[in-house]
Amino acid sequence: MGKYLCILSVILGLAVAGCSNQIEAPNRSLPLPVKPETPRGVTASVGDRQVDLSWTVGDTAAVDHFVIYFSDSTVTAATLLDSTDTNAMSYTATGLVNGRQYYFRVAAVDTTGLEGDKSSPAAASPGVFSIIIENDRQYTKTRDVTVSLTAPQNVSLVQLSEDASFAGAHWETFGNSKSFRLSDGDGVKTVYARFQINAGGNSVTSASDDIILDRSAVIDSVTVTYPNLSPIPPDLFLGPGDTVHFAVYASEEGQSASVEITGGGTINLNDLGANGDRIAGDHVFEADDIIAEETELISAAVTGHFTDAAGNAAPGKVASYKLNVTSPPDPVTVWGYAVSSLEVQLLWTVSDINDFSRYRVFRAESTLVGTDSTLAIQIVQAGDAKFLDENLKEMQTYAYWVYVEDTHGNEVASERTYIRTLENEYPDSVTIRVNTTGDSLTAKISWANPCTADDFEAYYIVRSDASTGSYDPNLVIDFITDQQTTTYTDRSIPAAGTYYYRVYVVDQQGLKSPSNEVLINIP
Repeated sequence: MGKYLCILSVILGLAVAGCSNQIEAPNRSLPLPVKPETPRGVTASVGDRQVDLSWTVGDTAAVDHFVIYFSDSTVTAATLLDSTDTNAMSYTATGLVNGRQYYFRVAAVDTTGLEGDKSSPAAASPGVFSIIIENDRQYTKTRDVTVSLTAPQNVSLVQLSEDASFAGAHWETFGNSKSFRLSDGDGVKTVYARFQINAGGNSVTSASDDIILDRSAVIDSVTVTYPNLSPIPPDLFLGPGDTVHFAVYASEEGQSASVEITGGGTINLNDLGANGDRIAGDHVFEADDIIAEETELISAAVTGHFTDAAGNAAPGKVASYKLNVTSPPDPVTVWGYAVSSLEVQLLWTVSDINDFSRYRVFRAESTLVGTDSTLAIQIVQAGDAKFLDENLKEMQTYAYWVYVEDTHGNEVASERTYIRTLENEYPDSVTIRVNTTGDSLTAKISWANPCTADDFEAYYIVRSDASTGSYDPNLVIDFITDQQTTTYTDRSIPAAGTYYYRVYVVDQQGLKSPSNEVLINIP
């Protein structure tokens, strides 16, 4: 404006004498810059070697960023700590010294770079704050738990809540151990702890910990399987050396699981992907078990047991399959002796199995294993552990062995024993009495004592009309099989005359011992 005024003055000077070089100042005043709003309500939440600051301003539109100052007292000059990149109303100071008292102030900076006044100081002392539920266990089976708290010495109050906003929570005197009741309903529970610092009265921080409330355990099912047989046929009997797979199905992690077999003990299961467990961590607890020798189980119940990670024991659950296991009987020990040239007495130890079915006694005429054999006898009474084998051959070696069989068809053979029959000896002869009698075509003879041979077969009565020195089967008129008989009456005499009589003792192998010869006159 002054420039234009000057030109005007020159032009006018052509008409008037002289011009003035004075320029009049505009009739107005320029306004002073307005500082940004001072932040209010600065709060500090402390943690391990850090402090979280927050504040408010009425209008953030005029704010470009904030600057943060700190000092170690309220009277010392504040030192610039840092600035924010935006107009966000929060900042975290890190790298601090735990236990040291700090005072923080915040100032706003507008878009022209003009910095406003500093806020009132907010005191804070960083430190370690923590909460641990039930010694950091993952599970609890009760609502009442113990929480362990860690905080600096300048903490005076604490709040505990499952609500992160601490709605309805009350301040209580700080202590390193506190009791807390979890909300009802199983599941993950988060407990928050908020701490009140002594100095300044407005430094507050919080920590949290999780625990799973689990108050019950359930077994979904229990299975018993056998390779290529799932499920196992109910009438199948397993035996020693067979592998059985047991599984307890649960729906959660567990401490332990097992199956209890009635009369067969307990088998521990696992969910580690080993020792028969197919997949680790799938909540199916499994194991393979090899049936031991001498195991006997008849319709044995298999009951699953499970304790979950919280320590809850599930009610036992019985598998639908009943386990049947049978072992071959123990073999018996066989021995014996020859009774005669025709007989062998066989004996063996008594089988003590509960499911005894029978003994089967075999005999062979050769000592060679695998030769043809004969089933000599079957015996169904376990206590009847002997057999008299008769009608054998003289001086023959026989092999004997005994099978023990149970009611399930399991059987086992004994070791073989070898017995040789005796050489046959002539039976003792009898002596016909001298005072024999005869009348009207009838003759009666007698002998002193009966034959005592074990292999007695018969008495042969021989009659001839002349003295004989050797046996002639054509002269045999009768035979007596009763060993105790000592008399004979001949009523078949053809005519009167003189007759000669002998009695032959015959054994079962045909050996014959003659008596003395007597003469009887028939008038």
